[in-house]
Amino acid sequence: MKRLLVGLALGELAFLLSRVFFACFNPEVAPISGPWFQWFLGGLLFDGVAFGYLLAPWLLALPWVKSSRRFDFIFYFVPLAVGLLLNGIDTGFFQFSGKRLTFDFFLTTDLENQGVGQIWVYVRDFWKVTLSWLLCLMPPLYFVRAARYRGLASDSVTGEKSGRVRSLFQFGISALLLLVLVRGTFLLHGRPVPIAAAAQFADATSVPLVLNSVFTILRTSQKRPLSDYGFFLEEELAEIYTPIQTIQPFDIPAGSVRPKNLVVLILESFSAEYSAFLTTREDAGFTPFLDSLMQKSAWWPLALANGQRSIHAPPAILSSIPGWMADPYSLSVYSTNSIESVVRQLGADQDGRSVFFHGATLRSMSFDTFVATAGISRHYGRENFPVAIAEGDQNTWGVQDRPLLRTVAAELGQLSSPFVSVVFTLSSHHPYQIPDHEQPERFPSGEHPIHRAVAYSDDSLREFFERASAQPWYSDTLFVLTADHVGPRSSQNRGPRWWDRLKDASRVSPGFWSGSYPEDFERYRVPLVMFSPSGAVPAGLQITVAQQLDIYPTVMSLMGFSGEVFSFGKNLFDPSQNQSFFYVENQGTGWFEGFYRDASGQVRSVRLAAEEELARGGSSPFGGDSIGGAPSPRDVLKAQLQQYSRALRSNRMQLPHR
Repeated sequence: MKRLLVGLALGELAFLLSRVFFACFNPEVAPISGPWFQWFLGGLLFDGVAFGYLLAPWLLALPWVKSSRRFDFIFYFVPLAVGLLLNGIDTGFFQFSGKRLTFDFFLTTDLENQGVGQIWVYVRDFWKVTLSWLLCLMPPLYFVRAARYRGLASDSVTGEKSGRVRSLFQFGISALLLLVLVRGTFLLHGRPVPIAAAAQFADATSVPLVLNSVFTILRTSQKRPLSDYGFFLEEELAEIYTPIQTIQPFDIPAGSVRPKNLVVLILESFSAEYSAFLTTREDAGFTPFLDSLMQKSAWWPLALANGQRSIHAPPAILSSIPGWMADPYSLSVYSTNSIESVVRQLGADQDGRSVFFHGATLRSMSFDTFVATAGISRHYGRENFPVAIAEGDQNTWGVQDRPLLRTVAAELGQLSSPFVSVVFTLSSHHPYQIPDHEQPERFPSGEHPIHRAVAYSDDSLREFFERASAQPWYSDTLFVLTADHVGPRSSQNRGPRWWDRLKDASRVSPGFWSGSYPEDFERYRVPLVMFSPSGAVPAGLQITVAQQLDIYPTVMSLMGFSGEVFSFGKNLFDPSQNQSFFYVENQGTGWFEGFYRDASGQVRSVRLAAEEELARGGSSPFGGDSIGGAPSPRDVLKAQLQQYSRALRSNRMQLPHR
């Protein structure tokens, strides 16, 4: 038993070191003044579950096997090394994803085409993380080397009856311990400990510190259907919230021409903070062209991405589908559902008048499956750019932005109007490589390597608009520019300083916001720009809080559509829609947080552990008061989740007219 206890203790020491390194590399999750003891105490629970799965063969064989380095190395050291490696990958990857690894990470990583190269790039660019992983291996390595020679050997296993009885007794203890570890609880009834249990030990920001990557991957390894959230009766539900919205044509300014074509540009990792126009940065920023375009466009200083990974962006932007479940929509059991999309609503799903451009492989991020489901006729990927690849215009992931956007400008001229084109850039994705012939040093650099890559992508965007403006379809086109998610944050613009300076510069209305700025928004704040060369979209700042889900219904209004759409967003130009409850965050840990503005304009949030509340019959411990007699924010959040669940489960996310 001594050997078992010492092995588990040294394994926990290794996971503790891994957690410390996670905090050091991601300081935003672990404020210095935080409850560290509580965090690490909670971590013991989730580490125990990881040990239960990783070390199950070792635990069950211990009573019957004599101590040997080979046995301990294979069944103890190797599983722990793999678990610590996953924690190490997460330590570096967290700055991009904002959450612990989940099983979909393996489904969206193109191992066949990029896996081996990416391993070397990761080791090179995150050598400090690699070193921390090696340091975490020291405690289990010490156990393997010392177990036989320093008094940690197992009890003698002999053929004598007493030895067999002792081994059988120890096996029973090991089996019971394994059951407790795997379930995460001493109770043999009820559900095993869920990811959401981490909220008992930390607030939303610090929950990733309490968890470990092995646990979150295991708990998300099986695709599960959404629960049927029956919070309200059907007649009550529609009164509180409905995703069926009536769209009226936007009243375009006199003398302008309503656009016929749509081009959506999804810019990889373009955080709003990289723009001088969106932050009034002290430097010139890294998006001078995008900043200049905003001055001729409708733009939103508070636009929020609906996810933290690229795979969430196309469903949110094109079909207003939130990522309110454990799996990304494109990888879920509902990915083949019939859905609405801006492509189908504009009739561009017929006659090859819609195209999706992306520089990575066609199967990357399961874009190929969603593109087909959304009704997009053609899909360009890395395989369609042999010349660019031959000339070295590619990085680890795919074709660079300049040759991609040059191809887009040329191909759009071949489409029949009206058409819809979606372009997804990638040069500003790690490892932020810029071809040597582009003379990378001519682009401004900042404190993070992504800044120079963003500047290169912005310059590629400038050239695209120059080429597009010379073509006849340009003046009849609505351009929508946003990002898939935020990129790594820089120290210069952390916190609400950018917001205070915008207000000081009188670039926002005094009534737009009151109270303190919720810094959590910086994890999601991206550009949102809508530009019409003909002037159909009035230029200027828009004071509505926006999200990616709002793009679909807003575009339909701008394009002159009249009728109903199925959307979990809102028409940003419709003042009659309730703007108080404006964003729902799926925190990936079993609960949701909805943000709203109260009657005084102060931003508040309401949190909902949906599964736990359903089990309790609807009683929630989290806050959220009524807004002027309207349904409470908590009820609005529950109604949204119920409508979302019902629509997916019954395959009713498309109205009968389409």
